[in-house]
Amino acid sequence: MSLIYSFFFIFFFLMIRRPPRSTLSSSSAASDVYKRQVGSRIESRTAPVTGIDIGTGASCIYPLLGARVAGWRFIATEVDPVSVASAQANVSRSKLESQICVEQLRATEFLMAVVAKHGNVDFCMCNPPFFETMKEAAAHPGTTCMGTASECVARGGEVGFVTSIISDSAQLRDRVSWYSTMLGKKTSLEPLMALVRQAGATLVRTTEFSQGHQARWGLAWSFVAATTMASVVSDQQPALKSRNNSREFGVASMADTEVRARVELVLKESGAVVTTSAMRWEGVVGSDVDGFRFTVHAYPGQEGWTVEATFVAGKDEARKAFWKFFEKLECDVQRTNRRWRRMMAKQAGA
Repeated sequence: MSLIYSFFFIFFFLMIRRPPRSTLSSSSAASDVYKRQVGSRIESRTAPVTGIDIGTGASCIYPLLGARVAGWRFIATEVDPVSVASAQANVSRSKLESQICVEQLRATEFLMAVVAKHGNVDFCMCNPPFFETMKEAAAHPGTTCMGTASECVARGGEVGFVTSIISDSAQLRDRVSWYSTMLGKKTSLEPLMALVRQAGATLVRTTEFSQGHQARWGLAWSFVAATTMASVVSDQQPALKSRNNSREFGVASMADTEVRARVELVLKESGAVVTTSAMRWEGVVGSDVDGFRFTVHAYPGQEGWTVEATFVAGKDEARKAFWKFFEKLECDVQRTNRRWRRMMAKQAGA
């Protein structure tokens, strides 16, 4: 564990002390944050981005990394007083008090009081208690839960916990631009997505975080008016119809012709059979037996392009091939111009 804290100090200059023994350590949280924030190459925006971390824990690792890496501001909430004190100490030691506010809430509070006090925010995030009882946590295969009861269990497990967040989101609506949560069980996605749809969300996305043999799932939803994200809405239907998984990455500002050329080169090298409509590609890689169907959609934003790839259909074994396909797509489309010119020259000379 000391190695992890040394990593945070060396690479991010975060002064994190070992949390109290009875609370969860930051190792698993760190890997997830690294994938989603550092690994996704977060770019700071001109306007400050503010988010809420529901149940920040004793380490306060999500806000610390978000503040240091992306320059975001956070309201970090927690119900356990020991964890609150530890989180506040880590923020102070890292000298990020101007960007992170740690607040203690009651166990029945989620978003309403926070937004009422601090105003509208860009997003909220949560790593919820996965289990309904400590007995279930101890018996769950491949899971170690050594934290406090509030960190490991909740009434109704993670579905019950996130249901409360969805209930708040139905009232707050676009006062939070994006609502999001991590999930420990894939089976939780379907009932929670149904509740999000019932709440009237205009945009819904799911994804999968995997590292080694461990997998987690992500669910995000928004009530932002469809007219402000028209280019995105058309791509949400697969996520609403099934448990399909999507991932996305950002691309620096460039002409649409160059984005299209980069994507189509990767599709060609992957042996994909595709149909194209504007900046959207639909196709299949491999055979019907061991291959997978996918969509790729590129849409412009204020700071460049966003490219989203979605696993539409295929056996469980094919998902691994899809994630490798996505990694190649991300790597090649984000290449620097010099590397891109070399790659194009090589392709032309082949």
